[in-house]
Amino acid sequence: MTELPGVRLGGRVMGPGRPVLAVPLQAAGRDELVARGRAAVESGVVDLVEWRTDALVPELLAPAVLRELADALTATLAGLPVLLTHRSVAQGGRAPDEPTAARALRQQDAATQEQVVAALAGHPGIALVDVELDYPRRSDLLATLRAAGTPVLLSHHDWTGQPPRAELVETIGEMRSAGGDAVKIAVTPTTRREALTLLELLEAETAQPLPEDPREGPRIPLAVLGMGSQGRITRLVGPAFGSCLTFGHLGRASAPGQVEAAQLAAVLSTTVEAT
Repeated sequence: MTELPGVRLGGRVMGPGRPVLAVPLQAAGRDELVARGRAAVESGVVDLVEWRTDALVPELLAPAVLRELADALTATLAGLPVLLTHRSVAQGGRAPDEPTAARALRQQDAATQEQVVAALAGHPGIALVDVELDYPRRSDLLATLRAAGTPVLLSHHDWTGQPPRAELVETIGEMRSAGGDAVKIAVTPTTRREALTLLELLEAETAQPLPEDPREGPRIPLAVLGMGSQGRITRLVGPAFGSCLTFGHLGRASAPGQVEAAQLAAVLSTTVEAT
């Protein structure tokens, strides 16, 4: 029997019973980045800032510029850890309106994500890096981050619906064996019953103590999130069922169903402490 491990993010540990409230930070340029980082600090409720580098204008994605931006953001955050995310178009990242431009961006996705990771792996302000499960060169990204000593959050999104529970269990098992330090899966329930299934799945997959399954990797921390209006409840009470991570927003959501950060923090202070 074994208990679920945690992932250290700066001065705290993320894991079941120790959920982290993250907010997305989407900014096109340096001034906006710093201003949004300052707002996260001033909110007083944020544990983790997700820096969405796919929101940056392309000329700011040069390695030297990225490192300068990371320095500026780290200084602004005054100790708040950063989750680095460069979301591909297929997984919900920035996409231009014009089809031709969108196609060009998709072709650049792989090179850009590797460029961002190579530039920022090991940066002292980056506590965790999001890597998509279906990223074509996932192994290369993981190797780069392992060499730099940077923990990995493996993620998978389904923007169109919610697969059956058995399929979700299979996907979680695949993610656990893929070499990350924590796992995040986000799907789109269309009914309250589907949202309840996500909470039941969380409870089953994060029960402590829990035997190792030889068909899977270690029982690393897990976050399960519902997107859209039917999924909102999972963001509010998911941590009470074992989710290690939930996302709120400070006026600009990065996914449908996100709740304002202060409201989310108020719910978490009641539901998580009560479990």
